[in-house]
Amino acid sequence: MEITYAVSITDLIQAIGVGLGFPTAVWGIFKLFIKDQDKARQLKSLEDIAISQNSAIGKMTEQIAELSKQTAQFEYQSLLFKEGNELLKDQIKIQTDALLNDKDHKAAYLDLERKKRISEIRPFFKPTGGHSGGQGFNLPFVNFGGRAYFEGIEEVDVSKITIMPQCKKERVIEQNDNYEFQAIANENFLGHDVPFEVNLLYYDDDNNKYKQNIKGLGLRANIETPIER
Repeated sequence: MEITYAVSITDLIQAIGVGLGFPTAVWGIFKLFIKDQDKARQLKSLEDIAISQNSAIGKMTEQIAELSKQTAQFEYQSLLFKEGNELLKDQIKIQTDALLNDKDHKAAYLDLERKKRISEIRPFFKPTGGHSGGQGFNLPFVNFGGRAYFEGIEEVDVSKITIMPQCKKERVIEQNDNYEFQAIANENFLGHDVPFEVNLLYYDDDNNKYKQNIKGLGLRANIETPIER
């Protein structure tokens, strides 16, 4: 018995449609697969970025914490330093008070203050050249110290010279002002090489009395440091 199939146009069209639709379906599935892979890569990239940011944030957090720690330590040390200064001031005050309340220490302290005061106001004469002509000679001195109340001249060895009267007069010699010692050599001496020795006598603003020795040969005479008398 022979079986015969009749193929209609409709069946043929459907078969062709199915045949054409299969590749399209496969391509659609392949595209979905590719998209899924892209999304996976994007997700992985975002995940890496998130991990990197979290790591950076973690490091920044650690740095901020360390900076805060250092700042706090600095503030603490500053406080200790301030307190230490205050304690040192109190200690010095206590020691100073103790010294002043002790008779011997108080005397030593007052003596030190007196010496400081003397150093500030003491007159001090220094030579500034000089000139001579024949038997006469002139020695100028500048007062580099405090105000001097000049009283006169103590004649230690003046056998070979005659001192001019104006050099012996009392006067006030201010700081940076001049005093001129003038004399005439006697006998056969000249002014530049005649031997002599005198002391300048004066006192300061606090009435401390001094003498300053001048000794030598005429213009080459030396003047010593002032000493109290």
